[in-house]
Amino acid sequence: EGVCIIERVKIEENCFPSACMWHPLLNGDYEDRIVVSTSNDKIKQYNADDKCFRKLTRGPTKSRMPIISFLPLASSHYAAFSTAGTTIGLVKMPFDGNPKREIEAFAHPLKVQSIDVHNIGCSFLASTGGLDRSIKVWKMNTQQIDDQEEVAVKQVESKECCTMYSDLLSETLLKKITEIFIFVLAQDEKECCKEDEKLDTGLSTKVHVKEIPNIFRALGFFPSEKEVKDIMSQVSMQDFTTTGEIKVELTLDEFIVLYVNYKRSRPESSLEEITEAFQTLSNDNSALLSWRELDKFLSEADEPMNLQEQKICQDILSINKDGVINSKSFSKAVLQS
Repeated sequence: EGVCIIERVKIEENCFPSACMWHPLLNGDYEDRIVVSTSNDKIKQYNADDKCFRKLTRGPTKSRMPIISFLPLASSHYAAFSTAGTTIGLVKMPFDGNPKREIEAFAHPLKVQSIDVHNIGCSFLASTGGLDRSIKVWKMNTQQIDDQEEVAVKQVESKECCTMYSDLLSETLLKKITEIFIFVLAQDEKECCKEDEKLDTGLSTKVHVKEIPNIFRALGFFPSEKEVKDIMSQVSMQDFTTTGEIKVELTLDEFIVLYVNYKRSRPESSLEEITEAFQTLSNDNSALLSWRELDKFLSEADEPMNLQEQKICQDILSINKDGVINSKSFSKAVLQS
């Protein structure tokens, strides 16, 4: 009777889903997908049938607030959204994390409560402000996104900037990414030369997908095992629905897009969040944990540590088997290690 839950699928480890929508079928796409916005400013896509992960991109909000409403505009390549804060916006599909394919605007002084779109002609969006006792009607101008995307494409073609994602990367970071990528290319070339017992006349411009997690780590981003699995799946399957081929290599430009989308937009954990976690895990809400308790949690987590990793963790925390540690000491040891 009524609405029944037919399946439960775990999709997050460290954050919560904040909004979802069905992805419209665009450009001959035949796969039904569910789009999920998360509290860590990411947009994830899953196959609607088997719930397999398909793609992750950065959220379209400059305010870095979670999206709480997602509405595709009828017969178009755009979706409207509102955040948990004071803004609304438009983003162009398919989602790729490109900052030139999105716009965001201040809507209400306190908080946007809800939005809806006029789906005949896709011209208007209505937003409610709750405590400000107002309803606003907005005329949507998708041409603005097309224009700013066109300008960005011309800038890249004329070498005024090296990538459409330049706004999200400092020159220093972009240089570091390029240097590490070229180093990995050179190392792969040496290995190929050893195997073939001959020198190649030119350096390849693509790295194997297996090198992606290593490049991420060299840049200071340490993905979890689940994130590594998702990254490899996204790269390998990104052309499968159109070409039927598994992708095994990617260029520097493709890697930059991948890195921009996966890198975290805010610190992984704050002292307040760690303290709250300690209070939840401790029996007496004291935010104090013994090593035996902590060791048990580490060995039974979603991604359990092996004995060697547990020993390294114990050494970093400078705690003996009978000792205890509070959230402040844990935070100082882990976040600064």
